[in-house]
Amino acid sequence: EKKVYLLDQIVQALYSKDQSVMNQANLVLTEFQQDGRSWQYVDIILENSSDNNTKFLALNILESTVKNRWKALPEDQKTGIKTYITELVINMGKDEDANTTGKHLLTKLNETLVSIVKHEWTTTWKDFIPSICVASKTHQGICENTLNILKLLSEEIFDFSKNEIASKQANELKENMTDEFASIYELCVFVLNTYIENSKDVKKALVKSCLKTFASFLSWIPYGYIFETDIMDKLLNSFFVVPSFRNDTLPCLVEIAGLKIDETDPKYNEYTEKQYILFCTFVQKTIEVTKMKNL
Repeated sequence: EKKVYLLDQIVQALYSKDQSVMNQANLVLTEFQQDGRSWQYVDIILENSSDNNTKFLALNILESTVKNRWKALPEDQKTGIKTYITELVINMGKDEDANTTGKHLLTKLNETLVSIVKHEWTTTWKDFIPSICVASKTHQGICENTLNILKLLSEEIFDFSKNEIASKQANELKENMTDEFASIYELCVFVLNTYIENSKDVKKALVKSCLKTFASFLSWIPYGYIFETDIMDKLLNSFFVVPSFRNDTLPCLVEIAGLKIDETDPKYNEYTEKQYILFCTFVQKTIEVTKMKNL
């Protein structure tokens, strides 16, 4: 604990007005981060530090280890890290304070978890998505953070994978994400339906996360989830009309309307007709909310 307190002091010195003190602190912390053993103290730092900047530093060290040294770590250490991060993400997801004052720490944890998933999903962690989707229904805070994790995972695989993932691994991850989308879709619909049925019992922040996450999926999910369900009706008639959700629903509608259906698709005519109807209904709804002057 004394060493963690000293680390807190060094981190705080980074923000000193004295340039020499700041430079010295930076040298010490850089050396600490470059030490190959420093990741082994992350749990101690997180449990005993009273400074969020120190905790963020520790999480940076752990994320760097996962990204750069994961394959070289023994299996027992991989399992230990995976279990520790998962439990920490769940506990912080339940914590209201973590979703406000400590949000940057939770975001960093999510990024670290996604880095692990990219390594382990197709081998030792094949039940990752079904497991977190089921667990999410037990607590709104966990559910909101799970949706944030799924959005981040989708972005990492479909938007940014060219930079960090080998093409073969990227294709495997994309196939996995598509194959397991049923669990993700069911979770999103669960959140939306629960709000429709009893809006007072569902946090607005959870609904907003759900809409943002769903919007990030629309460019790659199978068309059946869009055109052969009632999701478009829900978005238009239950969420776009609500001022507090309008800005988060709009990207969903725009993405759906802009999908380019392959002309060789057997359901091309059916799907494009539904796109046209969506556009017309959207225009009508926009006129209605404009008349109400409650944009």
